[in-house]
Amino acid sequence: MERLQSQLQEAVNATMENIDKSRLSALKQRTYLEMAKCFDEKGYDANNSDNCIRMASNRVTKAESIVMNELNGFQARIQRCSADCQDEVKDTYPDAFTAQGSQASRTAAEKRMVVCATSCVDKHVALLKGMQAKIEAEIDAISR
Repeated sequence: MERLQSQLQEAVNATMENIDKSRLSALKQRTYLEMAKCFDEKGYDANNSDNCIRMASNRVTKAESIVMNELNGFQARIQRCSADCQDEVKDTYPDAFTAQGSQASRTAAEKRMVVCATSCVDKHVALLKGMQAKIEAEIDAISR
């Protein structure tokens, strides 16, 4: 199970790194340059500069929110899949983890859990490309 967790985490990390390289880094760089210009404006007082900075950083805040919302949804889907696996194992092997359960029943239940969890991970890793495309499209829309 640790191998599956590691595989999923590596895939998510790679996706987030791709998003950062393809969209977020450039957006942040542009935002920081715009924020620096807020101090170049003649006649701006502290309040105007603060408003300018807030407006400039708005896109990055929205982009980070898009990423977090998608990641939260992705995590919720994985948790639901994992819960379904647990339910399936409990329904198929009701005595596996009770005092009455046999070692053979426990072993069969554990194997079934690994098969189901592997399926969950594979399915969700396959969804990452689509999630990345969706995030990038949403970031593109707010970057204009």
